[in-house]
Amino acid sequence: MYISDKGIRRLSLVVTVLIHLLILLAAVPVPEIEVKVTPEQYRAPIQMTIKKTIPKKKIMGKEKRQAAPSKKKKKAVYNKKYSKKQVKGKVQKPSSLPGDRKKPLLVESIRPVYPKAALNNEWTGEITLELTIDKFGRPIKHKVVKSTGHDILDETFVRTVIAYYKFKPRRVMGKNVIGKIILSHKY
Repeated sequence: MYISDKGIRRLSLVVTVLIHLLILLAAVPVPEIEVKVTPEQYRAPIQMTIKKTIPKKKIMGKEKRQAAPSKKKKKAVYNKKYSKKQVKGKVQKPSSLPGDRKKPLLVESIRPVYPKAALNNEWTGEITLELTIDKFGRPIKHKVVKSTGHDILDETFVRTVIAYYKFKPRRVMGKNVIGKIILSHKY
């Protein structure tokens, strides 16, 4: 059987329309069945009670219930183990507080860029730098203790430290003070 060009076009149009209809019908969502749930179905049967307990106080190996707190002022009694140190009747001040630092602390650092000239010439070395850190954690002075032998490497490390390194300052008796720290880097 011979089909003309006009017939082939009509047949392909019909087939294309049918395929599109099938795709559209497959993509149409099916209506969902709604299930109504009441809040009582979500509740879990839990009983909660709040009890006020009075701590027991041990007296000479016996337990005794502590009475309700009275409004009378009681004298403070210090345990010798935890009280301030006394030397011949004089109270000695503490020499340090929690959180004190003997030297500045490096908090954040990045690896310095290896300069292109040093990379091309294969220069290496180790630099040691002494920094003075102010009470705000910023470097204010620097001194090269040991050089790499190449100025470009030394300058790159110094610029990186000053621009990007972050420090916690030295801390004495709860106050930030100026301190020194020594840093080193190997190229």
